[in-house]
Amino acid sequence: QMCIRDRDDNVAEVVLLGRGDVQVTVLQADGTIASNAQVTLRQAGFPREIFEGVSDEEGKTNFRNAFEGGYSVCAQWASGPTQIFGRQFLSLSRGELNSVTVTLEPTGTVRGSFLERDGLSPISAAQIAVGNIGFATTDEEGRFEVIGVPLGSYRLTTNNPVTGRGVTQRVTLDFEGQILELTLLEQALGDIEGKIINSFGDGFVAGANVTLTVEDGGFTPVRTVT
Repeated sequence: QMCIRDRDDNVAEVVLLGRGDVQVTVLQADGTIASNAQVTLRQAGFPREIFEGVSDEEGKTNFRNAFEGGYSVCAQWASGPTQIFGRQFLSLSRGELNSVTVTLEPTGTVRGSFLERDGLSPISAAQIAVGNIGFATTDEEGRFEVIGVPLGSYRLTTNNPVTGRGVTQRVTLDFEGQILELTLLEQALGDIEGKIINSFGDGFVAGANVTLTVEDGGFTPVRTVT
């Protein structure tokens, strides 16, 4: 940026940006190599260069002739049915090989069994959802496993594909490599009975629509009877 003054000799010094090379190493949270990770190098200032690559068998990606300056380095890696990420900042110096290591966020595993109310009979072909980032289908023994789930709390939901009886449970992963073992029992069903009384309190109302809404995040369908 330069301020031009009228009737003066205006002198500006322009420094051309130098170039350097970058080597990005992508590691999992436990320090092991993450190969085939998607790596993006994005420059913060002018000329806002963007580089993309994939980590090799050693978890490394090389970018050549990038302008000096600040860059954000983002890595994305498939872990089971989910995508996990890592970010780092790089200040790239001219004429050098600039190295940076990106460590992916820690993850855990959610696994277990889905059983009928008797606690013995397995439920197969049921869809298991861990929040909106991890999914699995139970096998013939009612077993399921969702690996590569980022740490945090999630709402696990499923339902028996035959009876429609479901399960909603809160699960939490607290540390890298945690394996959370669960036993899910389908919910019991019951009946709701009642009467609609008129505003005077001295009689009943026929033909009124009664709607049942369960506050479970939309897992249980809304039902209406007359």
